[in-house]
Amino acid sequence: MSNRYEGLTVKEADRLLVTTISEMLSEAFVSIREMPQEEWEFVTVERRANEIASCIYYAVKNRRRDGP
Repeated sequence: MSNRYEGLTVKEADRLLVTTISEMLSEAFVSIREMPQEEWEFVTVERRANEIASCIYYAVKNRRRDGP
């Protein structure tokens, strides 16, 4: 199985990383936006921040492991 970064230049791999993070953050923000107001009482800001930080962490981790 090939990885997403195989055959890319460093610049292309960097752009793919930024795009990947952007897509994950967009999904997280859509999920937050669609959350009913009642749920806001049960989901802490720290939890949401952790979810966003995790998106960035795993995207960077995969880039380091698989990228040029």
